Amino acid sequence: MSTQVTELIAVPHAAFVTDRAALKQLVLMFDRIAMQSLSVLLSDPNVAPPDLAWLAELGILFELDMEKVANDQDYQKTFELIGNDLGEILMPALGLNVEEIIAARGDEEKLEEVERKWADTNTLLASDVASGSVDPFELLEMAKRMTTNLTRLSASQLRNREHLDAYTVVPSEHSSLDNDDQDTANHDVVKIVLPAFPVPDEDVTWQQILEYRNGPDPQNKFRVVKNWISDVARGSFTPDEAEEKLQHILDQYRRRLELHQIKTTITTLEAFVITTVDVLNGFRPSEHTLFSLTHRKLALLQGESTSAGSEVAYVIKTKSLFPF
Repeated sequence: MSTQVTELIAVPHAAFVTDRAALKQLVLMFDRIAMQSLSVLLSDPNVAPPDLAWLAELGILFELDMEKVANDQDYQKTFELIGNDLGEILMPALGLNVEEIIAARGDEEKLEEVERKWADTNTLLASDVASGSVDPFELLEMAKRMTTNLTRLSASQLRNREHLDAYTVVPSEHSSLDNDDQDTANHDVVKIVLPAFPVPDEDVTWQQILEYRNGPDPQNKFRVVKNWISDVARGSFTPDEAEEKLQHILDQYRRRLELHQIKTTITTLEAFVITTVDVLNGFRPSEHTLFSLTHRKLALLQGESTSAGSEVAYVIKTKSLFPF
């Protein structure tokens, strides 16, 4: 009897659209990629990188249904996570509040008003920054939290509504996950860092990546890394066992890449995973060379699992925001 292989799906932060090297990493690591506003991007060849249309034709990229996301139970919870930022900075500039935005979803006239004001956001905020009434650094942190949490919302929707094995992926420059949630932090999360994770070099061709994906071994090798990360957060290994197991996994991962003549470079991979204090107390960061663990406290969306070993998000260190 054959076992059905579950596809591993990335739900990437919007910044990945303009980063070809990071996009190659995602295509190699994940089976498919759910992208917001894909059809809008593809409709304007002056905006969309040529790789996107080709990857969409292959079925590797697919459209994330934002209408379903907007109707998800976590939509309001997401606004609660960023409500303080919205209330203090963005909403005053727009002349709106969070409740009005949520209510507008069912009222065409109100929705048009919200969209009109939202279109003026950049001009209004630029004026507030110039006048000194808005701190540009606070504005940047707010933007990071907003985009990170909305990406988490999209991944949660795919897992719970579409029953897909989907995970948030955020570039390190845009991640807000390293900052503990101040007022709503209620879950223990471990930040697991792999400082020397092999990824394809930016000069690796798409053809090489496709050959890797279509190789005789159907198992997604990144899933093995992912499973190790979850097992560590569940406390399945002693520290020595975790180090030994990871060494074996990374050696196999590199050999598979070398088999397909994929030149690699090293990046930092971070995973934010639900855990328990007991698991965290069993590890000392100084004992390990291949990985490190750091305790975080985060608020979770209602659709995010609270079970130990459940991933909140992956963070990939990228070289540049705009390499095109």
